[in-house]
Amino acid sequence: MAGRWVGENRANLPFGSDSTLRSENRRLVEEPKSYFESISKSGADNAALKDIINKQTSIGLQPVLTSSAQLARQGKSGIEVVTDY
Repeated sequence: MAGRWVGENRANLPFGSDSTLRSENRRLVEEPKSYFESISKSGADNAALKDIINKQTSIGLQPVLTSSAQLARQGKSGIEVVTDY
């Protein structure tokens, strides 16, 4: 499954049946401080956030909970604009 966002940056977001990323979050690599601030404000699960910080990876840890991801899990396809995931 994969979602896609369109905006300033474009990316395919591969995620698994557990709804977590299957590739590294680009912002974590390029702007870790900004990434951690953003994910903290997003209301992410504290345990997942601690794991991401301690392991320095978002793979298998960061959830993708957009409406696009929900549609993909239902077997639907299409394009949607989302501001963050």
